[in-house]
Amino acid sequence: MSYNVNVAGVAVDTRHWIGGQRVASAETFTDSSPIDGQPIGEVARGGPAEAQ
Repeated sequence: MSYNVNVAGVAVDTRHWIGGQRVASAETFTDSSPIDGQPIGEVARGGPAEAQ
């Protein structure tokens, strides 16, 4: 699974930033552009397990 999406030519890491580290999540959701509603990419969906 890729944790990067391309936004306007820039690679963006979609994992969480917790405790100074990138943390993946077991679940994701599709993030959409507020401009046109088009999907941007899959983003980590956090929960209690990721925040511990």
